[in-house]
Amino acid sequence: MNTKFYKLNINLDGIAKNNGAVAEEFFFNGLKDKMEIEKLKFETIDSIYGDVVDKAYKIMCYVKLLYSFSFN
Repeated sequence: MNTKFYKLNINLDGIAKNNGAVAEEFFFNGLKDKMEIEKLKFETIDSIYGDVVDKAYKIMCYVKLLYSFSFN
């Protein structure tokens, strides 16, 4: 299967700062099991951080830095 790479063109900081629930929905329900960030899957990131909203914001920071998405 070919892997397609996309760049996310939305304001990730705005999502995380203004609505943690939206950030959680977007990342953990919308993209879980579909996306890898530099080979680090969401299940692994999920085990690193405790609080959901704080975790979502920290993942936003990862995403903003890497901005390359690999969708299966």
